[in-house]
Amino acid sequence: SCNIDVALGQVSILSSTGIQQQLDMFSTDALGVQATQALYDGAVESSSSSLDGTTIARTLANQASQRLTARLDMVRSLSAKARAAYLGGQTSSTLTQCCRLSSSSVRFDPRFNQTVDIANGCDRVSSTALPQRATISSVITGEARSQLASFPEAKFQYFGSEQGYSTIYPGINVSDCSSYDPRYRPWYVAAAVPTPKDVVIVIDVSGSMSATVPNSGTRSRLDLAKVAVNSILTTLSDNDRVSVVPFSTNVKPISGSGAPLCFNAELSVVTPYSIRSLQDQVDRLFPDSATIYSRAMTAAYDRFANAPTLDGKRERVILFLTDGAPGESAELILSAQQKGAAMFNYEIAVLTYALGGATSTGEAILRSMAAQVYMGVTLPSGAPIGLYQEILDFNNLRSSLSLYYSYFATEAALGASVVTMPYYDAFGLGAILTAASTVYSGPVSALQLVGVAGVDITVSDLFGDISYFSDTEHQFAFMINDDGEAVLHPLLTLPVDLSSDPLFQDITLLEPDAAFRSMVYWQMRNRTTGTATFIATRFQTVGNSLYEGTRSVRVMSSYHWIPIAGTMFSLCVVLNLEATNEVSRLTMQGTFAASTLYHRLDLRSSGQQCSQYGHLAVRDRSVVKFSPEAFLSPSRYLNIPETTSSLQAYTLYLDS
Repeated sequence: SCNIDVALGQVSILSSTGIQQQLDMFSTDALGVQATQALYDGAVESSSSSLDGTTIARTLANQASQRLTARLDMVRSLSAKARAAYLGGQTSSTLTQCCRLSSSSVRFDPRFNQTVDIANGCDRVSSTALPQRATISSVITGEARSQLASFPEAKFQYFGSEQGYSTIYPGINVSDCSSYDPRYRPWYVAAAVPTPKDVVIVIDVSGSMSATVPNSGTRSRLDLAKVAVNSILTTLSDNDRVSVVPFSTNVKPISGSGAPLCFNAELSVVTPYSIRSLQDQVDRLFPDSATIYSRAMTAAYDRFANAPTLDGKRERVILFLTDGAPGESAELILSAQQKGAAMFNYEIAVLTYALGGATSTGEAILRSMAAQVYMGVTLPSGAPIGLYQEILDFNNLRSSLSLYYSYFATEAALGASVVTMPYYDAFGLGAILTAASTVYSGPVSALQLVGVAGVDITVSDLFGDISYFSDTEHQFAFMINDDGEAVLHPLLTLPVDLSSDPLFQDITLLEPDAAFRSMVYWQMRNRTTGTATFIATRFQTVGNSLYEGTRSVRVMSSYHWIPIAGTMFSLCVVLNLEATNEVSRLTMQGTFAASTLYHRLDLRSSGQQCSQYGHLAVRDRSVVKFSPEAFLSPSRYLNIPETTSSLQAYTLYLDS
């Protein structure tokens, strides 16, 4: 080995002993390892205690529940203010559009991970928003500003209108004025129709659908139908199931590259993949042949019959889109519908839409289909009576489809709040959940959906403490929803690293042991609390995992699970029983602060500070930085900006 003395221009050969001496000198003189160890030994006392998985799980679950409860309280307050504004006629206030927000009014705020206008909100207006619309921007901004002052950990608060505009606080500068439509965002959809739904969309692709739509250039009724179907698909949530039934003389199959066979037989679970695939197939449809309603309705009821039965209440609805020109008699159509409806005790609602208008005869048939008017049949008590709606052109498409939301509106929905599954944020916060609450106008007897209020919370904010629990190898925490899908797990991408909507996997793919399924899986899905111990499979990467793969090991583990109150999630803490399950706590002894400073020198008002390569520095002391794991709540530490008050608190801790 060579030892190069740059100052003297000398090169010498060192033995292994000489290399060790050089490294020791560097460790002592340059890094100060021995001095730091001596300081640590004299100032810090470490104590250990055994880990209790049940206690850890309960603590983590309570922390997440409390944070979520705070957001739910905030969104209910926003919703109440919005409803009061509509009822009181305060519907003419607007703000600067976000795309026109002055760059001089925004400042970077780490809570939002971007520059924001903390003093004001802003509006976003969709390209399909109604030109004459009610706006409550000032009301929303005033309440949101007050709530952020009281709860500085809060993220974006907003209101999305059924008329296509939204108000966001704090204001953000965006480049596009009209591409954002709140009505198609996951938080809006989840709140507008919170009950899980089974939806069959029947779309007319007969020859008459090639007729052009008035005031729409060369676009046809089928073009209008495609936009309508794709809009409906976009508004479905991950708790829903869906099927699309194209028809003319006969029912047409959904086919093409990537289209699963189940699309033509039963209901498909809503996932980003299934929705994209269905939308792609809908875009490929073309008009031909006659219009036979009866076969389409028979196929629609068959999709429900073939679908697996799920637990819990589910809304079931057929959305029937046509130009209202059937090629058969009303008697044949209603007879076929009655046979299908009877299989389900007439409990499936039917909403009918006439695209581009309908003839008087066609309208009468569609109204009878929606009302379930069958010859010689008396509907059972409580059987749903559907609705009929015309969609005359592309301009009133969304407002016409709002019939779909209002149909499910009930007194229980008034101000109801939901929490979404994680999704990728359009405002730049990464993986988030939204606490959302519906806003209705009108009396309880005639509720009309006017919008949805939302309050964001990042997955890191809500569940970050769960992600940070990992004291030893093969020891971790994970979280699933009530459907058994993994939301957090060490084998999944961390929420902060997501760059698109997450794709959720069944937890049994990540925890593949039969003992897990029998002892943990169903208990967690049933929202029970419990513990179990068994030998579990763990996976480790071998070298570069992309090329060299993984290996599995078997580890004796204990599982401790608990539902997170007020959410659809359950948490499980996994301890490695083959490791030393102890947690260390550090207690400062003496005057540690006399020889150290907390690293935020920029927050100090005085002291001998200098600049070292462009950074603040001190020559007479070392600086200390706490890692997130040092805190009882790592996510709170990461998401609350440090202030002079924080600095004083840390200094007191360092000084016992």
